Amino acid sequence: MLGKDHLKITFVFSVPFIVYLLLCILFYEFPIYIAAVFPVCIIIGSLTPDADCGGKSELYYKHQGVYLLMKPIHWFILLLTQKLVKKYPNQFDPVKEEHRGMLHSLIGVFLSSFLLSISFSIFALILLYFSEIFPLSNVFYIFIFGFIGLLFGQILHLAEDSCTKSGIKWFLPFSKKLIKGNISTKSEKGSERIDRRPRYFAQFLGTTGTVSSCLIILIWTFEPEYFLYSLGIALFIQCSAFIHLYLISKEKLEGSKWHQTLKEIKAEEKEKAKRRQKEMDNFFK
Repeated sequence: MLGKDHLKITFVFSVPFIVYLLLCILFYEFPIYIAAVFPVCIIIGSLTPDADCGGKSELYYKHQGVYLLMKPIHWFILLLTQKLVKKYPNQFDPVKEEHRGMLHSLIGVFLSSFLLSISFSIFALILLYFSEIFPLSNVFYIFIFGFIGLLFGQILHLAEDSCTKSGIKWFLPFSKKLIKGNISTKSEKGSERIDRRPRYFAQFLGTTGTVSSCLIILIWTFEPEYFLYSLGIALFIQCSAFIHLYLISKEKLEGSKWHQTLKEIKAEEKEKAKRRQKEMDNFFK
């Protein structure tokens, strides 16, 4: 998918978990700065797998510092994997430097999240060493929540790319099995017909994310002893929603309701917004 689609879909999917963390900061007295570390790392993680892109990805333009840091991490993971394949040629499939290669696999996102979170922690350690604001022990929290956020964002990136025609080889170098859908990703310019499903995915997950967030807040307010279970409920709702969207991604594009021009999409969204506003006005009359 396009970088902006990754950002939108990943963020709205993650909203309930960010809300849960904010409540944990209040409930369990976690360090307040984690409220920034976790969501920022999710956003960065939603783009970092595209550091293996041959062209210029959104990561390059918007987070060039992270892009430049990811390139040696990408080469290290690729070199490590190639040596593993060379040592055990009968157990692993050959890998090469390519877009949607090792950085778009489970092993790749785990290693890159680990190495990138170590890099962020070292940077934080240097800053904290010359600062009296935070104790050095807080670097541990930066590493843990940075790693979780990066891994979370990168796995969502893989799940989103699995809905496209190009697909993802999740299990490299163990297997080259491709998991894919039928979404076509094109820049939204001119009168050319495009696939509207990425927009729909963001809207749908935004709705389920709002419902999940409200449930977490309600449970925290009225049944705090079940607060931990609310995280599982939110995860179930969001994952179920994504499975539903993945099934939608398997539908053919040409001739379907998903194949529209940008002008048609915006007109439809405007009409829906008018209907919602009218329903709200009638409700409060």
